[in-house]
Amino acid sequence: MNHVVVFAPWRGAEVHIGNRRMDRFCRWFAESGWKVTVVRAGRSDHSSRTDAEEHITVRDPLGMHGEPGEDVVATPTRAPNAVRRWLGYALLVPDPGILWARRALRDTRVRQALAGADLILASSPGESALVAAAEASERYAVPFWMDMRDGWLDEPLKPLLKHGWQRWREARLERRCLAQARVVTVTSAAWAGYLDRRYPAMRDRIRVLTNAVDADTPPVAALPRPPELAYAGRIGASRPERNIHQLLAPLPDGVRLTFIGSWPPSEEAALAQARAARPGLTLLREPEVPPARLPARLAAASGIVVASASHASIPAKWFDALAAGRPILVLAPPGSALALAAEGLPQAFRADRTDDFLAACASAGTHPIPERFHHHTVRAAFRTILETLP
Repeated sequence: MNHVVVFAPWRGAEVHIGNRRMDRFCRWFAESGWKVTVVRAGRSDHSSRTDAEEHITVRDPLGMHGEPGEDVVATPTRAPNAVRRWLGYALLVPDPGILWARRALRDTRVRQALAGADLILASSPGESALVAAAEASERYAVPFWMDMRDGWLDEPLKPLLKHGWQRWREARLERRCLAQARVVTVTSAAWAGYLDRRYPAMRDRIRVLTNAVDADTPPVAALPRPPELAYAGRIGASRPERNIHQLLAPLPDGVRLTFIGSWPPSEEAALAQARAARPGLTLLREPEVPPARLPARLAAASGIVVASASHASIPAKWFDALAAGRPILVLAPPGSALALAAEGLPQAFRADRTDDFLAACASAGTHPIPERFHHHTVRAAFRTILETLP
C-alpha cells in the first residue's frame, strides 16, 4: 500500500478554508488505496486515527491553533496588535507557523512516518507547511506534491510581501520549494500563468486542480418574501482588494441583502457606513453558517452575490453558490479567474446584467452543478495527477 504524509497544521478545523480541499484530497487518496498520515497542529502532542486517516498532532509552540475538532483557532491570550503581527512575519519567515513546522520535522513520530512514505503533500497558505514538506522531501528522498490554493508572491495575502527585502527572502523559499516539487497544483489557470512566467522551466510540472462542489443541489421549498439576496463570507478582511461599496454599487434601491459570516469590527463598521450611504438598500447580518450547511442556507435565498477583485483567485464561496443552485450575481474583473469560471453558465450574471439577475431570482427553479466543477470531474483530474506519482 502506498503511503502519503500530509503537512496540514489546520487539519480538523472545519472553519479553516483549506480543510475543505484537504477533506477531498484525503478521501480520494483513501479511495485510491493509499494510507494517509496527516501531520497537524494542536495544543499537545498526541496521535489518533480515523477510518481513513492517521493523525500525528504536534504541539504548536505559539498556540495559534486550537485542538483539532474544535473548529476554532485557539483563543488569543493578547489583543491583536498590528506592530506585533508585522514583527512576527518579519522575523519568522515565511510566517509564524515555521516554528510549528520545524518542531514537526524533529518529532520522532513524524520522522518515522516520513521514513516509510511514498509521497509528501502540503497545501498553502500558510507557506511554512510547504517549506517543511520540501525539506522533508529532500531529506528522505520522497516525491513532493506542492498544492497552492493561493499565490505566494502573486497577489500576496501578506502585506509585508510588498516590501522588497521580504519579497526577496520569500522568493528564495518559493523557488526552493518549487524546485523540490515533483508536481505543483494550483486552483486556477491564472495562478498557473503567474508561475509559468516566473518559472518557465517548470511548465510541465504545474497542473490546474480547481476546488469542487461536494454536495448535490438542495431543493428550494419556497422563495423568501420579500425577495432576499445573500452574500457569504468576509469582504476586505479576507481579501483587502474587496470593497463593500463596490459590491453594493450594481444593486438598485429596494433590494434586501443579507451578509452571512463572522466579521471583524472593521467590517461591521464598513457595513454601518454602507447603510448610511445607501439607505434605499436593506442590509442585514447573520452569523457564520458551518460549511456543510451553507449551500442549504444559500439555496433558501432568492439569489446569491459572489464578489472577487482578484485576477487569479476563485473564491471558495463560488462553489457554495454553485451547490445552492440559485442565480448568482458575479462581481469580478473581466478576464479574471472568477469571470472565466462563470462564463457560459446560465445561473451566472455579470454586473451589467443585474436586471436579468433580479428577474431570474423570481423563479423557484434550481440549476444543476456545472460538470467542470462537479466533484466527480475534479476527482478524475486528481487521480490523473496521482497516477504520475510517485
